[in-house]
Amino acid sequence: MLSDIYTVIWKETRSWLRYQGSKSRILIIMLTPLFVAVLLPWQIGMSWLNGYIPLFLAFLVPTMIAGLTVPDSFAGEKERNTLPTLLASRLPDRAILFGKMLFGILLGWATGLLVLVISLISANISLGGEQLLFYSFSVLGAYLGFSLIMATLTAGAGVLISMRAKTAQEASQLLIGGLLTLPLGLGLASTVFLRGKEDELANLDLPLILLIAAALLLAATGVLVWAAMRRFQRSRLVFD
Repeated sequence: MLSDIYTVIWKETRSWLRYQGSKSRILIIMLTPLFVAVLLPWQIGMSWLNGYIPLFLAFLVPTMIAGLTVPDSFAGEKERNTLPTLLASRLPDRAILFGKMLFGILLGWATGLLVLVISLISANISLGGEQLLFYSFSVLGAYLGFSLIMATLTAGAGVLISMRAKTAQEASQLLIGGLLTLPLGLGLASTVFLRGKEDELANLDLPLILLIAAALLLAATGVLVWAAMRRFQRSRLVFD
């Protein structure tokens, strides 16, 4: 089973490098989060290392990278007329599904870790670099956890949408649109309802809030993965 999943991940890697456009486009996709990782810590400095601000990247980077790659998982196979060949192979259903999901998860999470390291270097340089400063264990743990959760959530949603979409572009638009709508809505709602309550917000237990947020995101991730497992049926995909 593990060797089959590895085979699918290797196939997805080669397919992504071959069909996702030129190497320059791939480079641009990777440079965007790296640019953010350099600019923000450079401007914020010590505040970047002392608080939970880096969690912003834990949500943004894995979501963006996985959101740009996973929609191609099944919809791209349909466009290239390679899906029937894949479904006719001896690879188990779970190996195909989990392999395509893990490709997006690993790529998104690895990019998130790279961004974390680069932002640390940028913050230290901006502070003079006389003494090496590091994140607190709580921030580091929260970053690792949330970046993995967001990569998995995005991959689950992306695979589910990709199985239903006719083209990779359609799947990408639906996924990115869905991922942006919820945080934007929550941001607007919080701006309206929390205005003038800054003192109350300062007394909130942020670690507890993050723990509750992680639990909710894990529950949503579990639902999406379960839905993708239920949706993935070879006969249905061939018929679609």
